[in-house]
Amino acid sequence: MATVSLSDETLWAFFQSHPGVRRGVASIAGAVGNPHGGLGEADAAEERSIDRRDAAVGPGRA
Repeated sequence: MATVSLSDETLWAFFQSHPGVRRGVASIAGAVGNPHGGLGEADAAEERSIDRRDAAVGPGRA
């Protein structure tokens, strides 16, 4: 996967135009940042994000 560098403004504009992606990233960040939640919830949040992406664009197309 290529590394991409985005400004804060560009990233925020992307999240504003893609609220589902924003919710997925927020879910992952919240799970990772929760010292009592463990990484299992972060993994589950990531899987939900992948499932949403696949539903939107098709498996393996993103």
